[in-house]
Amino acid sequence: MQSKEQKVHLPKLTIEGDNWVMYQDRLLWTMKQFNIKDHIANNSPSAAYTAKGTVGSLAPADRWEHEKHLIHMVLGNSMPDESFNQIKDTESVKDAWDILRSTYEDHMATLVSDHMKAFQNTKCPEGENIHTHFHQLAILRDQLTLLGQTVTDHNYLARIHTMLL
Repeated sequence: MQSKEQKVHLPKLTIEGDNWVMYQDRLLWTMKQFNIKDHIANNSPSAAYTAKGTVGSLAPADRWEHEKHLIHMVLGNSMPDESFNQIKDTESVKDAWDILRSTYEDHMATLVSDHMKAFQNTKCPEGENIHTHFHQLAILRDQLTLLGQTVTDHNYLARIHTMLL
Protein backbone atom coordinates (compact mmCIF):
# COMPACT_ATOMS: atom_id res chain seq x y z
CA MET A 1 0.00 0.00 0.00
CA GLN A 2 3.00 2.27 0.01
CA SER A 3 5.45 3.15 -2.70
CA LYS A 4 8.52 5.32 -2.56
CA GLU A 5 6.48 8.28 -3.83
CA GLN A 6 3.22 7.66 -1.98
CA LYS A 7 2.55 7.31 1.71
CA VAL A 8 -0.72 6.28 3.27
CA HIS A 9 -2.12 8.68 5.82
CA LEU A 10 -5.19 7.48 7.67
CA PRO A 11 -6.81 9.08 10.68
CA LYS A 12 -6.28 7.23 13.93
CA LEU A 13 -9.42 5.33 14.86
CA THR A 14 -10.57 6.54 18.26
CA ILE A 15 -11.29 4.12 21.08
CA GLU A 16 -14.80 5.58 21.30
CA GLY A 17 -15.30 4.82 17.62
CA ASP A 18 -16.90 8.18 16.98
CA ASN A 19 -14.83 8.57 13.81
CA TRP A 20 -15.55 5.06 12.47
CA VAL A 21 -17.51 6.28 9.45
CA MET A 22 -14.71 8.58 8.27
CA TYR A 23 -12.03 6.01 9.12
CA GLN A 24 -13.86 3.29 7.19
CA ASP A 25 -14.48 5.55 4.19
CA ARG A 26 -10.86 6.69 4.05
CA LEU A 27 -9.51 3.18 4.44
CA LEU A 28 -11.76 1.81 1.69
CA TRP A 29 -10.91 4.75 -0.54
CA THR A 30 -7.19 4.16 0.01
CA MET A 31 -7.51 0.44 -0.68
CA LYS A 32 -9.47 1.15 -3.85
CA GLN A 33 -6.79 3.63 -4.96
CA PHE A 34 -4.14 0.93 -4.62
CA ASN A 35 -6.38 -1.73 -6.23
CA ILE A 36 -6.31 -3.98 -3.17
CA LYS A 37 -9.90 -3.81 -1.98
CA ASP A 38 -10.25 -7.55 -2.76
CA HIS A 39 -8.66 -8.28 0.61
CA ILE A 40 -11.71 -6.99 2.48
CA ALA A 41 -14.11 -9.09 0.45
CA ASN A 42 -12.13 -12.34 0.18
CA ASN A 43 -9.99 -14.58 2.37
CA SER A 44 -7.94 -15.64 -0.65
CA PRO A 45 -7.25 -14.25 -4.12
CA SER A 46 -10.27 -14.19 -6.42
CA ALA A 47 -10.12 -15.45 -10.00
CA ALA A 48 -10.03 -11.85 -11.26
CA TYR A 49 -7.13 -11.07 -8.91
CA THR A 50 -5.19 -14.14 -10.04
CA ALA A 51 -5.93 -13.40 -13.70
CA LYS A 52 -3.85 -10.20 -13.45
CA GLY A 53 -0.82 -12.47 -13.32
CA THR A 54 2.58 -11.30 -12.19
CA VAL A 55 2.68 -7.64 -11.20
CA GLY A 56 5.92 -5.91 -10.25
CA SER A 57 7.76 -9.25 -10.25
CA LEU A 58 5.28 -10.75 -7.77
CA ALA A 59 3.15 -13.75 -8.71
CA PRO A 60 -0.48 -13.51 -7.56
CA ALA A 61 -0.01 -15.59 -4.39
CA ASP A 62 3.10 -13.64 -3.39
CA ARG A 63 1.44 -10.32 -4.24
CA TRP A 64 -1.57 -11.30 -2.10
CA GLU A 65 0.65 -12.10 0.90
CA HIS A 66 2.67 -8.91 0.45
CA GLU A 67 -0.48 -6.77 0.27
CA LYS A 68 -2.00 -8.60 3.24
CA HIS A 69 0.99 -7.75 5.41
CA LEU A 70 0.95 -4.12 4.29
CA ILE A 71 -2.76 -3.79 5.02
CA HIS A 72 -2.36 -5.42 8.44
CA MET A 73 0.43 -2.95 9.19
CA VAL A 74 -1.70 0.03 8.13
CA LEU A 75 -4.66 -1.24 10.15
CA GLY A 76 -2.54 -1.91 13.22
CA ASN A 77 -0.90 1.50 13.09
CA SER A 78 -4.18 3.37 12.68
CA MET A 79 -6.18 2.03 15.60
CA PRO A 80 -6.09 2.01 19.38
CA ASP A 81 -4.44 -0.91 21.18
CA GLU A 82 -7.80 -2.27 22.34
CA SER A 83 -8.98 -2.64 18.74
CA PHE A 84 -5.65 -4.04 17.60
CA ASN A 85 -5.88 -6.73 20.29
CA GLN A 86 -9.19 -7.87 18.79
CA ILE A 87 -7.69 -8.46 15.34
CA LYS A 88 -4.01 -9.20 15.89
CA ASP A 89 -4.43 -12.97 15.57
CA THR A 90 -6.54 -12.93 12.41
CA GLU A 91 -5.05 -14.60 9.37
CA SER A 92 -6.79 -12.59 6.67
CA VAL A 93 -7.60 -8.93 6.15
CA LYS A 94 -11.23 -9.92 5.61
CA ASP A 95 -11.42 -11.58 9.04
CA ALA A 96 -9.84 -8.54 10.70
CA TRP A 97 -12.14 -6.19 8.81
CA ASP A 98 -15.25 -8.20 9.69
CA ILE A 99 -14.35 -8.00 13.40
CA LEU A 100 -13.68 -4.26 13.26
CA ARG A 101 -16.80 -3.50 11.25
CA SER A 102 -19.01 -5.53 13.56
CA THR A 103 -17.53 -3.97 16.70
CA TYR A 104 -17.68 -0.38 15.52
CA GLU A 105 -20.98 -0.55 13.66
CA ASP A 106 -22.66 -1.87 16.80
CA HIS A 107 -21.07 0.96 18.75
CA MET A 108 -22.05 3.46 16.05
CA ALA A 109 -25.71 2.49 16.33
CA THR A 110 -25.61 3.39 20.03
CA LEU A 111 -23.81 6.68 19.37
CA VAL A 112 -26.27 7.65 16.63
CA SER A 113 -29.20 6.83 18.88
CA ASP A 114 -27.78 8.88 21.76
CA HIS A 115 -26.96 11.86 19.52
CA MET A 116 -30.34 11.71 17.77
CA LYS A 117 -32.09 11.66 21.12
CA ALA A 118 -30.08 14.68 22.27
CA PHE A 119 -30.85 16.43 18.96
CA GLN A 120 -34.58 15.76 19.32
CA ASN A 121 -34.66 16.80 22.98
CA THR A 122 -32.73 20.06 22.71
CA LYS A 123 -34.90 22.89 24.00
CA CYS A 124 -34.33 26.44 25.00
CA PRO A 125 -35.99 27.16 28.33
CA GLU A 126 -37.38 30.64 28.72
CA GLY A 127 -34.82 33.16 29.85
CA GLU A 128 -31.80 31.21 28.57
CA ASN A 129 -29.46 32.30 25.77
CA ILE A 130 -30.96 31.11 22.46
CA HIS A 131 -27.58 31.38 20.73
CA THR A 132 -26.12 28.76 23.07
CA HIS A 133 -28.89 26.35 22.13
CA PHE A 134 -28.55 27.06 18.40
CA HIS A 135 -24.84 26.38 18.73
CA GLN A 136 -25.48 23.11 20.60
CA LEU A 137 -27.99 22.04 17.94
CA ALA A 138 -25.45 22.78 15.18
CA ILE A 139 -22.80 20.75 17.02
CA LEU A 140 -25.18 17.80 17.35
CA ARG A 141 -26.03 18.00 13.64
CA ASP A 142 -22.32 17.98 12.75
CA GLN A 143 -21.69 15.05 15.07
CA LEU A 144 -24.56 13.11 13.53
CA THR A 145 -23.13 13.80 10.07
CA LEU A 146 -19.74 12.45 11.19
CA LEU A 147 -21.53 9.36 12.45
CA GLY A 148 -23.07 8.86 9.00
CA GLN A 149 -26.54 10.11 9.93
CA THR A 150 -27.81 12.92 7.70
CA VAL A 151 -30.05 15.57 9.20
CA THR A 152 -31.77 17.25 6.27
CA ASP A 153 -32.22 21.02 6.16
CA HIS A 154 -35.96 20.46 6.49
CA ASN A 155 -35.53 18.37 9.66
CA TYR A 156 -32.99 20.83 11.05
CA LEU A 157 -35.32 23.79 10.52
CA ALA A 158 -38.23 21.85 12.00
CA ARG A 159 -36.11 21.10 15.08
CA ILE A 160 -35.20 24.79 15.43
CA HIS A 161 -38.87 25.73 15.15
CA THR A 162 -39.88 23.16 17.78
CA MET A 163 -37.03 24.22 20.04
CA LEU A 164 -38.37 27.77 20.06
CA LEU A 165 -41.85 26.73 21.20
